[in-house]
Amino acid sequence: MTIQDVLDTLKPICEQNPWSHSKNEWVKNLSPVAKGKVGVDLFVSLYGGKPMSNNRSGYDIQFRDMKIESKLSTRSYTGSNCYLYNQIRPADPYTHYWLVAVDLDTVRVFLLHRDDLPEARLWKQHGGVDEANPNTFQLKTSNQEIIPEWLEKFEVTL
Repeated sequence: MTIQDVLDTLKPICEQNPWSHSKNEWVKNLSPVAKGKVGVDLFVSLYGGKPMSNNRSGYDIQFRDMKIESKLSTRSYTGSNCYLYNQIRPADPYTHYWLVAVDLDTVRVFLLHRDDLPEARLWKQHGGVDEANPNTFQLKTSNQEIIPEWLEKFEVTL
């Protein structure tokens, strides 16, 4: 046994990272922009479509007649939120959401029409105090409902 081994035993459980050495740790460690690109690339790799090169278009992927807004979230194991999808802008012209839920060793994906996302599930981003983006929201899931029942019916599998 080394001094490091002893020190490792003293690390509080709350500070231990469940993502360490997991299959999807690489996704967790990406920047928000890079995570967004992975979400888009995942859809395009699975189904085709065209990634939008102009981020001012208001959506990320053109696929058939769908304008898809892609959101990727990695599961949190601290606090009460499990998945947190940021920068949801209901005023943008997308028709569908592509929600990617990445956990330690699994990934689940959901494709839903924008009207199928209950407005009551959205929270004002930055507590509604972001004057530059007052109509920007977050979708949160909780430890009590990691994948909400209303969302499960939109899960896509291969």
